[in-house]
Amino acid sequence: MKMAELVTERKRAGSPAAGCVSGADPSDVETFLDLLDRQMLIYARLGKLVVRQRELVASEDPAPLLALLAERQEVTRQLAELSARTEPYQSRWEGLRGEMSESEQVRARELLGQIRVFLRDILEADGEDTKRLEVRKRRVADALGGLAPHGAMLSAYGQGRATSGGALNRVDEGE
Repeated sequence: MKMAELVTERKRAGSPAAGCVSGADPSDVETFLDLLDRQMLIYARLGKLVVRQRELVASEDPAPLLALLAERQEVTRQLAELSARTEPYQSRWEGLRGEMSESEQVRARELLGQIRVFLRDILEADGEDTKRLEVRKRRVADALGGLAPHGAMLSAYGQGRATSGGALNRVDEGE
């Protein structure tokens, strides 16, 4: 049941406190469910970014990947802010749950379950992408390592040039 459906259910009951079992302030319950709903939507957005990230990691094009990572950082910042707002309610979950109707408890459990699934999937995908990027990094390092003799030659040439630079300059001047 969506948040709008819960609000409609409360209005149909004729009282903002309808659905609140203990008669306590229903705004805490409504606020908590709203925060969970928004948190779940942000995780869903983050999940879509993870799918795009996977494609960009596979494409080996760093520019769009870096842009996506910047977008993910902003979404993660939003999620952190929302989590900070949710924490006081989560820390008193048992008491808050006692204030909820059965349908609100079901909705809270559904949202928390969806959030857990999104989080698990995001962390798994990030772990796999990290492994792919580490393999690619090693391949590039190995390829560059294969250039070491060439690099040593350039280095030696550069050192030789520094010691006999005058001779090279005189040859250049003679032309």
